[in-house]
Amino acid sequence: MREAASLLERLVRADVRVKLELTERLPAVAADLAQLKQVVLNLALNARDAMTDGGTLTIETSLIADSVVLRVRDTGAGMDATTRARALEPFFTTKPEGKGTGLGLSVVYGVVDALGGRLTIESAVGAGTIVEIALPSADQVVAKAEDVEEAVPVATGAERVLVVEDRDVVRNLARDLLESSGFDVVAVPGGREALHATEAGEPFDLLLTDVVMPEMSGPELAQQLRAERPALPVLYMSGYTDDILDADALSQDATAFLRKPFGNAELIASVRSVLDGQPRSAQDAGSPASVSAG
Repeated sequence: MREAASLLERLVRADVRVKLELTERLPAVAADLAQLKQVVLNLALNARDAMTDGGTLTIETSLIADSVVLRVRDTGAGMDATTRARALEPFFTTKPEGKGTGLGLSVVYGVVDALGGRLTIESAVGAGTIVEIALPSADQVVAKAEDVEEAVPVATGAERVLVVEDRDVVRNLARDLLESSGFDVVAVPGGREALHATEAGEPFDLLLTDVVMPEMSGPELAQQLRAERPALPVLYMSGYTDDILDADALSQDATAFLRKPFGNAELIASVRSVLDGQPRSAQDAGSPASVSAG
């Protein structure tokens, strides 16, 4: 928390005060240091943006039962009930174009959920916002792991994913969620950049691409890349109806379709299934399960 706070001092405005209220000698949690920094920074930057006229950003840690608790408080504008209920949706943002990505809470939820924790939000208009995260202590994680005979990993830690999406908000979301789950990700805005990326480094294990893009469509890109690597797994994503994809494209081996908007877990599960050789089309899955903000 202190390392993240030191970074914040350079990121927040002069009219925002950063205050630390940290409990000493907390139990360890089974999380990567980079993941925890990402969580704190995303929450803190969202809080900063909510305090347009300045205020106090407070970072607290404590121990409640067997959980290590992080709270990030701000004295900003707060959220009404409708906004609060949608705050964790991956594609939901109240920020105007060019005023931040709106990805903070969605990315944080993905990390916390993967760590077996919980996230709740308390907020009201004019009363600021409190985001609370509770993570199980490392002892709890070990005890639960001993009861599990076989676990399926989310990522091997070495798989490379090429994300191609012309919309910044979706591209950044996919990149952040995949990286937080252990994948090595390169994210680019179009087909031309994707071709350059494939020429510049190690081979990719999966192409995750939007279907409709300027200059070069997702299927056209996949066709070019598969000319060199016929077995390259491809996961298409689109918010349009399925029939914009040629039937032959979806019938190819190691190919699947994911409908936008998708949930955090749905994206990871779809990528995982294609990489494992069990492509799962999300086109008949309906809308992603909504995430409650608690």
